Amino acid sequence: MPLPLPARKNLKEHEQFLADAHTKIKNVLGLEWTIEFDFEAILAAVSDPKWVGGDLGDLFYKRVAVFIGENIERLSNKDSSIKESLIANNTNKKVVVSIVAKVPNSSYWQYVFENGSLSVYGCPSLANMDTVKYLDFEIPSGSIYSMKALLNIKSVKPKYDEAFATLKKVTSADWTLDQASVDEFYGVAKEKYDTIIGDLVAEVLLAVAFNVETRGKEEMVLEAFNEATSNHTIVFRYVKASSSDWIWSFDNGSLVLTYRAISNLSENKYHDFEKLFCWFLYAVIFFPYLIATDKEAPLILQVALFLFLILFILAQYYYYDNIVFILAAGVAYGLYALLDHYKEHEFEISLTINIVSACLMAAGFIPAVYEIIQAQSAEGLSRPYVVLDFVGGIASILSLIFVTPFDYLAFANFLIVPIFEGTIFFLSYYYGTQVKTHGVQYGDEEEQVWVKPLRFNRSLTRSHRATTRARRDTQMPAKKTDTRLSVIV
Repeated sequence: MPLPLPARKNLKEHEQFLADAHTKIKNVLGLEWTIEFDFEAILAAVSDPKWVGGDLGDLFYKRVAVFIGENIERLSNKDSSIKESLIANNTNKKVVVSIVAKVPNSSYWQYVFENGSLSVYGCPSLANMDTVKYLDFEIPSGSIYSMKALLNIKSVKPKYDEAFATLKKVTSADWTLDQASVDEFYGVAKEKYDTIIGDLVAEVLLAVAFNVETRGKEEMVLEAFNEATSNHTIVFRYVKASSSDWIWSFDNGSLVLTYRAISNLSENKYHDFEKLFCWFLYAVIFFPYLIATDKEAPLILQVALFLFLILFILAQYYYYDNIVFILAAGVAYGLYALLDHYKEHEFEISLTINIVSACLMAAGFIPAVYEIIQAQSAEGLSRPYVVLDFVGGIASILSLIFVTPFDYLAFANFLIVPIFEGTIFFLSYYYGTQVKTHGVQYGDEEEQVWVKPLRFNRSLTRSHRATTRARRDTQMPAKKTDTRLSVIV
């Protein structure tokens, strides 16, 4: 059925706008695309066909067609790879505009590549028509990486180069990244971190380079490292059941970075010894005090076991030189001898030791509490370990009740643990243990994209260590229109 005369007249008056849109697309892509409208179907689908029928040319030629041309131009100018993908995915060289009862994803307008053409769907009310000129949409990249991921990787290439330059400076060799393992890393990370995959890999590479540069200052360490990494290749290896978030190993001449989750990337840069070392010093100071003042065996055993376990952990990492442990043993014996020799000043010395040891114990907790409050998230926290630590502190306090006279100095020391663990447990419910994203913005007026860095805080228990640093997250997961991976650009 032919369109009414007023509708045909209105379309005729606005044909130049459609021609201009075709010209704009041709100038940008170097190919002729046609924008097609089935106006009979459009009039049958719109909410107010009488109004739309009188302004078909104004609505669809002057606005929709022109907006489509502007959007294609905007996306093509972002990056040459987007332009190439637009051409590759529109083999029919057509843009088909349709009005549907319900636009997918609860949108007013949507672009979708399907059947070799680019389809543009609009809602029956024709609301928010201006969004057609800046609406982002999925562009299949033709690879396992989404278009957004490829663009992000391209944008952080200078960081890759910086990391490899540092490694070359230290090891005097050119390093490479095993691409197959990076592809696997992307597969693990894409659900949450698709749009910042390049940033994540760059952060790991920079951390590795920093670590190698720092440790490589010791000639023997550098020599051993070079012997173990004859291939000069960095390999990612995903092991979900791994005992730690990141583990370094050497396999067939490559540096293998085994990970169990996309978190705590900064572990590749350094080990988190601040908390353990504070508690180690606490035990070194408090342990001789308990012995010299003839405290009960259970109290001495608690601190002695605590000291041994922390010492065992620190020793495994080979982080500190042996001189540290020698000095620690000397300090412990010196404090014991001091208390034993100056019995008449036991109170003053004991008070000083208890204050210092209490401060050291608190120093192991304060940074963790601060990071939870700052990040407004207790991501990585293990509540069962917090509860065990809390109960252990309470049990230590209860053990003092059965000893007379009551030791208020030891009580003050033991009180530190339940206070901080109780605070941490409360904060874990107040803020939650899931990652909170904030400061994320996409597609502003200048088509800029920025993401405010988000700090993940560390695990706060003695048994469950998980240090973290700045990381970015998004709230826009990839959408799929075909079997290939794609993401909003």
